[in-house]
Amino acid sequence: MKARIKQFLAAHPSLQFLLPACQFMLGLPFKIRNAFFREILRWRLFRLWLTQRKPLLLFARFGGIGDILCSLPAYEALCRANPSTQGVFITLTEFKCLPILAHAPGLVCPSRSHCSVPKFPAWLVARVFSPQYADELGQPNTNPHLIADFFTTCGLAPTAARPRFQVQPDLRKHICAALGIKSEASAKIVVIHPGPTWKVKEWPMAYWQSLVNGLRKSASVRIFQIGAHRHVTLGAIEAVALQGVESLVEKLSLEDIAALLTVTNLFIGIDSGMIHMAGAADTSSIGIFGPTDPARILRYPGAVGLSHPLPCSFCHHRQPRLHYQSGCPHDIACMTRLRPETVLERSLELLAAEKI
Repeated sequence: MKARIKQFLAAHPSLQFLLPACQFMLGLPFKIRNAFFREILRWRLFRLWLTQRKPLLLFARFGGIGDILCSLPAYEALCRANPSTQGVFITLTEFKCLPILAHAPGLVCPSRSHCSVPKFPAWLVARVFSPQYADELGQPNTNPHLIADFFTTCGLAPTAARPRFQVQPDLRKHICAALGIKSEASAKIVVIHPGPTWKVKEWPMAYWQSLVNGLRKSASVRIFQIGAHRHVTLGAIEAVALQGVESLVEKLSLEDIAALLTVTNLFIGIDSGMIHMAGAADTSSIGIFGPTDPARILRYPGAVGLSHPLPCSFCHHRQPRLHYQSGCPHDIACMTRLRPETVLERSLELLAAEKI
């Protein structure tokens, strides 16, 4: 939060006078800040009700990009099952474009902070959903996929639905023109996302460099690196620059990334929101996994999850839940033992099968 505020104020010098107030707000106890943002959310939701004059169905999901995208099919099913209500998807301001890109029904209400959904009388808000994964609830993983978890916690029977982007042609043309991507070009487009994220989910940067070198040597490709110098949970983290790639780190909005992925031949990335965006864009993709299980993460045609099997693999999904974020007693062997040669071989196979 602090990093986002500083970045915003740096981009708007005329608003620097707000910095002391922001610092004061961030110094308040969590409960007070939560109450403050909850009241802002209450007012926004009431204004939405005034424009619709029908009971609202509130669906709140914060977290990261992948969390939001995986929750959309359950939200859409709830909207269909409650036609007399007005669906409202509540999420963080920085991710409000995701349900819009996926053409989710109803309205989107952004919030600048994770906060609890305020209470309303029944005539104004008919139903409220704040679904979580089985992992988050400390329950056994009886569902095969994260999307199914959201269906279950909303009281719905899981379906084969998945999120899908519907990028406007003008946005696609804009990103192609900006990056010089031409449909008749012989070079295929590869987009990579090495992070940053939790250390235990990162693949060694030396492996990434080896993969880039192998792709450039073995195929006619343009390789773009996407990412940001921050993480939704961890805050400011420097994204490492690779050699032989065209860096788009901190240069694209989420809308731009979605458009780029629709004209990408292959996406390669760690377990993060970007692998879900590639799936929603129907892009062939390779996910590099270790502490999380690709079978529970990926539900997209053309998506391949690579991992190195070990007795401790997929520790994030175990009960009791192992909080791998705090460190790994095995030196993150699940990631370091997945060799770049394995990823390169699979990448070349997918590129060979991909039609320009």
